[in-house]
Amino acid sequence: MMISTLDLIIILSYFFVTITLGILVSKRAIKNLNSYFLGSNSLPWGFWKPILKKVRILYPDFQPNRNFTHDLFNVLVGVLWQTSLVTIPIALVTQQHLIFTIALSIMLSMSVALKFTWWNKLDKASEETLPTDFDQRIKVKALS
Repeated sequence: MMISTLDLIIILSYFFVTITLGILVSKRAIKNLNSYFLGSNSLPWGFWKPILKKVRILYPDFQPNRNFTHDLFNVLVGVLWQTSLVTIPIALVTQQHLIFTIALSIMLSMSVALKFTWWNKLDKASEETLPTDFDQRIKVKALS
């Protein structure tokens, strides 16, 4: 199958338009990202030195997230868990019982790992990162 010249021109035009729009939008996204961290809504891991300096101007007692290895472990476990969730129905439909069993065992073991390394620690993490009046803000927004 050959691509015609007109098809190539359309593809390249679409490519350049999306790149141009992406460049224009990314400048706004960078400003929003800075304000997101400056509002102390998130805890960067530590290689965000310029952002950390700006945050410490407004919040001198601000500490970056020191749990990079723990967070990375949870991400890797989550990727394995999510991949097994996709693999299970495919193996079931194609009747590949060995792959189904392996994916099911991976899903169950990763679920247990996430329960103890991530789920049980969510309340503590939210207490550390959310503002003290967060619950009242949510109730006010829900009523309006």
